[in-house]
Amino acid sequence: MKYGYSLVASLLVLGLQPSGAFTSLPQKRAEVSKIGRITPSISSPIVSYNDNNKSASGLILASSENSNEASESSWAFNPLYASLWLGFLGFAAAGPGDFFSPADTAMITSYIENPSDPGFAEGFQLVFNYLGLLPIIIACTAVPQASQRGLPPLPFLVASFGAGYAGVGPYLSFRAPPREEFIPSEAGWFTRNVLESKLLGWGVVAGALFLPIYVGFADALLTDASAAVQSYADLFSASKFVSASSMDLLILNIVAATLIPRDLKLRLPDIDEQKARLIGASTLLVPVVGAALYCALRPALPANED
Repeated sequence: MKYGYSLVASLLVLGLQPSGAFTSLPQKRAEVSKIGRITPSISSPIVSYNDNNKSASGLILASSENSNEASESSWAFNPLYASLWLGFLGFAAAGPGDFFSPADTAMITSYIENPSDPGFAEGFQLVFNYLGLLPIIIACTAVPQASQRGLPPLPFLVASFGAGYAGVGPYLSFRAPPREEFIPSEAGWFTRNVLESKLLGWGVVAGALFLPIYVGFADALLTDASAAVQSYADLFSASKFVSASSMDLLILNIVAATLIPRDLKLRLPDIDEQKARLIGASTLLVPVVGAALYCALRPALPANED
């Protein structure tokens, strides 16, 4: 009996094992065919999962791109331009001379009545006239690098013709980060046809060279240089109009020199940054004329590809 139970148990175990030795060939084919029918139903969810996964990846990528665009700042604080702006306002307030003094009013009136010979020091006549050229130079260098986001440059540049750096300083201090590369399709008509015009560039150069002769400063230097310098120094120490305008001219020259390297980088992307900075700094060697020559001689901005 004991051996009978052992024999039955052995047969049951062998019958339950999934071994091919106890399975006929037709049964094998049937199982294969069953597996073949089952396989697509098993793989379909996997394929569907992969497709969904790709879609999810696309959504994540698009979301990331939108997030990057949203994170791009529409303004940035520039400590250099802000410190120059605050420094100019501070000097204008605390510098030599009095606000609205009769002498300053008389100088402005005489200049309006007779711009060619207002009757005050030739040195300051040159400074005052140069203040009409530097905003053009700053516009030529600041607008091409301006971002499409943030503060628009045009109102501030227009204000600079009357207020000097007091007008354009806030824009440069809080403008959006300037562009790293120039996109021709984003350039406006004014940039392409006015600020990029060689006629404008050489016109500013001609004005910068002609003004010392026109106001008589060149002749005054040749006649008596020390007297010409002293007459200007006397006005500077007594007149707020003269001292503030002179500081304004100095700051605008510095600002133009700092804008030139990035402007040049937009035109020559492969230029060494150190070389671009040296070119900008070199314009300070001959104030106004140096920056004007840069605008006239600089390479053209990249054009649209046909």
